[in-house]
Amino acid sequence: MRRLFTGACLKADAAGLLSAFFMGLAAWAAPAAAWAQGCSSSAATPQPAWVQTGAPEDTTHLFANGVADWRSGATLDATREAARTRALAELGQQIQADVKSRITETLERVTAGGRSNSNENFLSVSEVQSRLSLRNAQVAEQWLDVPGCRLWVRVRVPKADAERARAAATSDGAAASLKDRLALAADTARPLIERLGALAEARELARLADPALTPGFSRDSFALQEAELSGTLGAQRDRETQYREAVLRHVQAMSQANAAPAGAARRAGLNRALAALESAQTLAPAGVAGFKLPFAPEERMATLYADLGAPCVGRQWFERRGAAVPAGLLSARPQGCDAAQVAKERRALYLDGKTVALDCSLSLASGKGPWAKACGALQSALAADGALIAAPGAAAEVRIELRAEGAVQERKDSEDTRAGWRFQGKLRATARGPAGLDLADEYEGLTGWNPVSAQMATDLLALSALKRLDNALNAFWNTK
Repeated sequence: MRRLFTGACLKADAAGLLSAFFMGLAAWAAPAAAWAQGCSSSAATPQPAWVQTGAPEDTTHLFANGVADWRSGATLDATREAARTRALAELGQQIQADVKSRITETLERVTAGGRSNSNENFLSVSEVQSRLSLRNAQVAEQWLDVPGCRLWVRVRVPKADAERARAAATSDGAAASLKDRLALAADTARPLIERLGALAEARELARLADPALTPGFSRDSFALQEAELSGTLGAQRDRETQYREAVLRHVQAMSQANAAPAGAARRAGLNRALAALESAQTLAPAGVAGFKLPFAPEERMATLYADLGAPCVGRQWFERRGAAVPAGLLSARPQGCDAAQVAKERRALYLDGKTVALDCSLSLASGKGPWAKACGALQSALAADGALIAAPGAAAEVRIELRAEGAVQERKDSEDTRAGWRFQGKLRATARGPAGLDLADEYEGLTGWNPVSAQMATDLLALSALKRLDNALNAFWNTK
């Protein structure tokens, strides 16, 4: 068999294979070697001033510096792009700091006492950077730090681009902060002063947010939310103000009552103290944040109701609000409370210590004059409830009028020869005073035959009219 390879051929072929292997290896290693030599083989140049002093702006551009390590194995273009990206990040930080300062200054225009505790929202550097037009961001200069093998670049961005990024970032940051402020203002668990502060801050932030730059922001939507919250918080602020004023009236009345001797003056003070405390508890049953009372209001009210002889009214007050009735009120009237008792207690609470003016008149065919029987009986009933009867023509807190106009007929009946007199005509009763007392009752009156006298007929008419007035007043007391 003929030999296909001679020894000389084998040596030549092996040598060729080895040569090809090492040439391929050299070709593979050449870029890395060249890269490693690129930095060290470059001629060193003096460091430009902008590397240390920063990159001041000119009339048309803003500048920022960036640096990237040239020993990372990337290409020169990639290294330059990395340095450029870092320069833009630095510019983004500058804009972010400016945005933060502008929003903070805006919020500081709100008084310190009204500031909320929520944190401002600011865009991240990357978000600000994304607002910059990368197409217009150019590398103006570059410098190779040969000993450090780092590439420095000086990037310039048109001021118009930077200003658009700043405006957009400000709008976005203000809109995000505004959203948080509105949420805080709507949080009923937060103190009123903090909610009012948050709403005031939201109004300021709304001036910075621009719907054209922040699509998710709507001025119309904000106006609706602001109006609703403003109304709600304004009403709450008014309630809390009225609550504080009512508590102050209560404290003053208690001081006056405690300083007065036992009797009408002390009862009048206690009555005023109770009315003020009822008003305060109705306005804000749970009290007001930051306004701690030095006493338990429920216990104080129970004591006042009992001292004023109105335990049934006190029980009703707590029951209507779904609150537990204090034990002192339950024990004060163990037999229970009916509507008549409640009305009696309410009438006494209302009239006790108040001045009342009475005007009773009777108009008959013989003329018009005072209705002594009506006013006398009415005066006795009012005095029993603690009312102070005012002199004729004097000023008074409560005014009650009772008038009758008609005729007293004498019986003339051929079949019934017994003597008899009766009244037929119109009656009118009015009662006006504080706490909504405004009663007017007008009706036709016809009494039965009285066998004694015409005077007795009008006296019985007075008692009947007073009974009707009493029922009407009781209906008023029971609505309280």
